[in-house]
Amino acid sequence: MEDNELGKLIKNYRQSKQMSMQEFADAIAVPGGYKTLSRQAVYHWEHGEWNPSQFALVRIAIETNDWRRDFALDCLSLMDEVMHRRVTTMLVNQIK
Repeated sequence: MEDNELGKLIKNYRQSKQMSMQEFADAIAVPGGYKTLSRQAVYHWEHGEWNPSQFALVRIAIETNDWRRDFALDCLSLMDEVMHRRVTTMLVNQIK
């Protein structure tokens, strides 16, 4: 992954939805398995200081069928290509 490519991706998703950091955190918290998610977490993701949990991203991809699924799959593709392929294959098989 290039220098903070993941952080840029996260920020682009949030800004494209015209959401504050807290609104973005609230939108992905429950499907990601978080009881709560703070705006500080989103800040740290965007600045490359922390990464979202791969487990949470997989849950978001499975449990949503909107922009949040695309967000989770795009993050996984940057973080772990093998996991991205597995989740994508599983989702395709669910549709069949």
